[in-house]
Amino acid sequence: MAEVGIEGPIRDSALFEQRFIARDGSVVWMQMSAGLVRGTDGEPAYFQSTCIDITERKAAEATLQSTLSLLRRTGEDRQRLMASLVQAQQEQTRAAGELHHHVTQVLAGSALELERLAEAAGDSETGPRLESTRAAIEKALEDLRAVTDRRASGMASAVERAI
Repeated sequence: MAEVGIEGPIRDSALFEQRFIARDGSVVWMQMSAGLVRGTDGEPAYFQSTCIDITERKAAEATLQSTLSLLRRTGEDRQRLMASLVQAQQEQTRAAGELHHHVTQVLAGSALELERLAEAAGDSETGPRLESTRAAIEKALEDLRAVTDRRASGMASAVERAI
């Protein structure tokens, strides 16, 4: 049965934690509990109290909080890094696409012009040389397209894995 005091009900027990500074300057955490034991007539008979050193538990809790905070920051840093990586890969893909388009146009135009010059060249030495150069440009153009296609599909896979 709880009695009523000036500040409200008087509890029969209490549990709290307290930080102390030892003589050597170290911090000691204690968990203290006190309880009112009543006699058979319901009247207060005596108090029973305990003190438990919880310093190690408090240190473990602080370490856990620190580790969780570090883990949270690491996760946030990883997300920012992944977003930056994806953005850089997208920019690289865009720039490679522009370069591919420009080089492809120049090579294709050069191949056509060499073909026209080879047909117009009547002598036996210039025509074959122009045709050989045109064939080399065509081969370079095919290689460029193949590399760009492989790189684009590989980049898409890398971005999907990163996400």
